[in-house]
Amino acid sequence: MSKTKKQHYVPQFLLRNWSKDETTINLYQLDDNKTIDNVPIKGQAQEHYFYGEDQRIENLFGSLETETATVIKKILLEDLSLSMEEKRCIYHFVAVQNIRTPSTITMLDDNATVMARNLLKLSNKFKDKEDLIDKTDVKVNNKPIWQLMMYLQSVPALFDLKLILLKANTQNMFMIGQNPVVVLNPYLIEKKWPESKKGLGMKGVFIVFPISPMYSICLYDKSVYSLTEKSKIISLSDDEIDICNKFQFLTTNNCIYYNEWFEKFRLFNIETEPYRKKEKVFIQNFQNIENKRDVLSVMSSLDFPLEPKFKFLGIKQYAYFLQLNKQSVTRQEAIKSLEWAKEYYKSFPGKEKMFK
Repeated sequence: MSKTKKQHYVPQFLLRNWSKDETTINLYQLDDNKTIDNVPIKGQAQEHYFYGEDQRIENLFGSLETETATVIKKILLEDLSLSMEEKRCIYHFVAVQNIRTPSTITMLDDNATVMARNLLKLSNKFKDKEDLIDKTDVKVNNKPIWQLMMYLQSVPALFDLKLILLKANTQNMFMIGQNPVVVLNPYLIEKKWPESKKGLGMKGVFIVFPISPMYSICLYDKSVYSLTEKSKIISLSDDEIDICNKFQFLTTNNCIYYNEWFEKFRLFNIETEPYRKKEKVFIQNFQNIENKRDVLSVMSSLDFPLEPKFKFLGIKQYAYFLQLNKQSVTRQEAIKSLEWAKEYYKSFPGKEKMFK
């Protein structure tokens, strides 16, 4: 069997939804502020042996893509009467897509680097070496395996989220970037939660994932939010579509793919560029009140410099007045799902072959 050299981190079947001929797509290169029309889809959002040369993880993700493509076609017909198996497929696909991009690879290395620098600075042995420490970089080995494990650990945190469909219009459409799953939390922003707000298991998680120029999947915490509309298909205003598109600019590496060009995309690029150039991982050191010494270091990721304001989304009264702490900010449903998943993965069919 021949090996797949070009391994896509955004599936071709998804990019084809932005294509007018199913083989080419239009892209906007952000660093060069340049549009290029009709580039071959097979050459986009891919790297050589991105998941390794042995094909195991490539084949695993590929089989999920095949299954998901059928469900996505159903959703694009505005049919949300999904079976439990079809919903499960979407949850797994969102979890995979969230971790399978170059941004995740960069984040793994950034996490390792920031943590190593912090530990070295906390050590008394290197107090006069801070300049050298700040130049130290750490790279993580076996990144595809790390991505696989991150996927298996994160997908249970999605099982209790509710799925709806966000709809654009022909005058203002969704675009897609190289890291299309955007994890937001309007609730924790409203509550002024001081730490990172991007955890999948946190109260108020809100995920937006464009699947075509006209539609975007949305997963949200139904225990915190109520919808102002009863429909499972929500038509967005132009301002809300713009917010979704700006988040694609914020999370991508350098390319945005689009169906129709709007000149305001150049303004989105200028507005979001400073954030894309920043380091997105940092350490928070918490002190012991009595002796003022650092006793706990917590990894955090920089929050987006854009508030996700959507008119269709309201915060339930009990959640609004809830006092949050490190324990209560986690969804109990996510904890239960994770415990269930731990037991399930112990007897996961074919796991021996997967890691052989």
